[in-house]
Amino acid sequence: MIGHPRKTIRQVEDEFNEDIIELLVANLPDLGIDRTAEKFGVSKGTINYWIMKLGMSYERVVLRPGERYTIISGDVRNEKSRST
Repeated sequence: MIGHPRKTIRQVEDEFNEDIIELLVANLPDLGIDRTAEKFGVSKGTINYWIMKLGMSYERVVLRPGERYTIISGDVRNEKSRST
């Protein structure tokens, strides 16, 4: 799928019947950039471009056992799980 970014975004939104931001949020955590791009029929560069242009953030986090991250109001905060 090649073309003007807005046209390409609309094509993906129409195909999946969902807003592009919601599609990215729903797919990126589980699929990553490579497979999300493949699913949408676009390049990895296109996915990265959309993330940047939409003001989104895509980050990978490695956690120790017992740690987790919670996102609050767009801020990422590290919380250690309490063992009981």
